[in-house]
Amino acid sequence: MRTIAIPQLYCGASGKKGAYNRQEVGLARAFAALGCRAVVLYPDPDAAPEAVTSEDLEPNVRIYYVPARKAGVSAFYRTWQPLLNEHVDAVHVMGDNALGVPGLYRFCRDHDIFFYSQLGAIKSTSENPVMRAVMDLLCRRNLAIYRKTPTYAKTPAVAAQLEQLHVPCAGVMPVGLDTAIIPNANGEKHELREFLKLDPKANYLVFVGRLDSYKRPLDLVPVLEALPRSWNAVVIGQGSLTGELQDALRTHKLENRCTCIPQLPNATVQAYYHACDVFVNFNDGEIFGMSLLEAMYAGCPPVARHAPGPDLIIENGISGYLCDTVAEMAAALDKTTDAMGHAAQNRVNEHFLWQNSAELALTLLDVLDYMEEVPIVTAYKLTDGTTTTRFPMGKTLDDAQPVVEKVPGWHCDITGVRKFEDLPQAAQNYVKRLEELVGCKIKYISVGPERDACIMRE
Repeated sequence: MRTIAIPQLYCGASGKKGAYNRQEVGLARAFAALGCRAVVLYPDPDAAPEAVTSEDLEPNVRIYYVPARKAGVSAFYRTWQPLLNEHVDAVHVMGDNALGVPGLYRFCRDHDIFFYSQLGAIKSTSENPVMRAVMDLLCRRNLAIYRKTPTYAKTPAVAAQLEQLHVPCAGVMPVGLDTAIIPNANGEKHELREFLKLDPKANYLVFVGRLDSYKRPLDLVPVLEALPRSWNAVVIGQGSLTGELQDALRTHKLENRCTCIPQLPNATVQAYYHACDVFVNFNDGEIFGMSLLEAMYAGCPPVARHAPGPDLIIENGISGYLCDTVAEMAAALDKTTDAMGHAAQNRVNEHFLWQNSAELALTLLDVLDYMEEVPIVTAYKLTDGTTTTRFPMGKTLDDAQPVVEKVPGWHCDITGVRKFEDLPQAAQNYVKRLEELVGCKIKYISVGPERDACIMRE
């Protein structure tokens, strides 16, 4: 079994124990589901130099909290020993051009650990121009590392930037949604509105995010002004512009059409996604957009400004609308439909779950060596008579019946094979059939229990 480590190279709330929607954990779960062991590392600036702690989140997913020095938001780990203790085969770097990349790269190089990156931004996004210039200057040293290691982009926009900087882009690997942490919103839309005390006859847009300048929450005011009075807004979040937004709503006599909520439990946020008609994203610099994914997953169609993340996620006019101006956003809000909400949900399910974002690893191929026929589950038949190719969740799984396809076996020992082309044709056909079904390339194929018993495909 291969072990992949995912270190966080920034200090922040997202890495705290028990924090919601830790992207590294979502990716770790995806790797574990594909047959790998995943190790997540979070920096702990408050820990004593040798005080490494860990927790086992679930089978084959372990989280380490490692002592680190903090420089602004950047983390510099005091030790990388957990990588050695866990016999890590590869390190997946998610930090967007982080300052700690060179040190981690040198450690991986010195200990023969495969190193690759997944970038959502190349240049600094700091609002402070001096800090932004310094960070961009310091981060240029990372480019030399990206040029000689596999580097993936979270969006086509970043892929284009990498090519401009003469960094070969290994491909687009989007961020995924970790559905394991999303609570169910029980009840129909009208029931949820009753629970949340929302007007059953009104239309509702919902904004979820920090009320800071880069999120452009003040754009809500002209949007709401341009909409018919049948439209109301729900704002969930707080930040430096909280007071200014509330003042602007009062000035424009919109306070009765907007509900501002500083903070809510995640389950209640999910309920608002299901109860509201449209999700809005005003940020024209959105690197990706996790709230956007969550809303679409709940069937809430988005209206967003053009930005790297929304441009990738939203199919304009199908699963939402992409706009340039406030006027365009206001007009688009009134054109969204329930069908668009269903399309948004399908879009996330098909392309933006973590299991769709991770490159596949196929383990234990050798245990199938002497089977006459190899079974493949291609779908699930549900109790209502329908068939789905998505893995059923919760109670639906209990009564689901697998739909099985059988392919010919290969009847020989493959433990010594190290090239895909040297596998028996039947084994190659089996792998290719799996790729057809999952819509993703299988890059790593384990053919035995030894650490080197692995085929890595180009």
